[in-house]
Amino acid sequence: MADEPRQTRLASLFIVFFAISLISENNLIRDDIRPQFLLILLIWISVELVLARSFAAIAFLIAGVGLPALGQLGDHTTHIQFENLFGVSISDSAIAGWADVFGVLEEPLELAGWLSFATAAALALDTRLIHADRVRFMILTAAAIVAITV
Repeated sequence: MADEPRQTRLASLFIVFFAISLISENNLIRDDIRPQFLLILLIWISVELVLARSFAAIAFLIAGVGLPALGQLGDHTTHIQFENLFGVSISDSAIAGWADVFGVLEEPLELAGWLSFATAAALALDTRLIHADRVRFMILTAAAIVAITV
């Protein structure tokens, strides 16, 4: 297939993105350099998705960033960073209503973000390439189940 190199790049980028996200979620990357890695990867994945004309996947990437961002409004660290940056507490700012409503939903919104990223990957990647080789598909599926469980 002519599109296989692009699919390979997209799959590789999603794997790196999910691996760095997992490492970040476990606080194994410093907080001050974590966003740079993920931002570069998100931009690169977005460019590849535009080239592949996979606009639904881009919409899910945006949702994957936006939903957890809403939930972060209730996080204590976000409150401190907001106050350090703007010199005013979130509860005294224009987004106080949003923080009150969405802040309590931090964990469910984070899960929704992860599901959005996984959906973006599923929409962007052509699984027919793997389906042709059933043994490789089963090995990769078993590896994915183990990785998700861990």
